[in-house]
Amino acid sequence: MNLRPYQTTLLNNVRASLSRGSRHVLTVAPTGAGKTILFAEIARNAASKHNRVLILVHRREILRQTMAKLYEMGVTAGQIASKSPMTQRQYVQVGMISTVVRRLEFIRRPDGIIVD
Repeated sequence: MNLRPYQTTLLNNVRASLSRGSRHVLTVAPTGAGKTILFAEIARNAASKHNRVLILVHRREILRQTMAKLYEMGVTAGQIASKSPMTQRQYVQVGMISTVVRRLEFIRRPDGIIVD
C-alpha cells in the first residue's frame, strides 16, 4: 500500500519523535485523512521487528475496520473484544478499550500502544 505524501510526512515525523526519545507521541488528523492506514503501517513495521503493538479502539465497527485494514496490509492481528477468544501469538492486537481493561492481567505487555 502506498501512503499519500502527507501521510509519509506524518509517519516520518512520528519516527523522528520516537528516535529523539519521545515516549508519548500524539498525532492528530481529520476524518478521512487515513489514520487507520497510518497506524496499520506503524504496527506492520513494529511487528516485522518482533515488537508487540496494542491498538485500542472504542467501537466494534472501528475494530472491524482496523482488523480488515491490517489484514489488507499483510498483518495478522489478534482481537480483544467481548465474545471473542483472545489469541496471544500475534505481535499486533486490536482491542476494544472496555474489554482490554477487564483482561489486562491476561494481555502480554506491548512495546507500543496506539489509541484510535
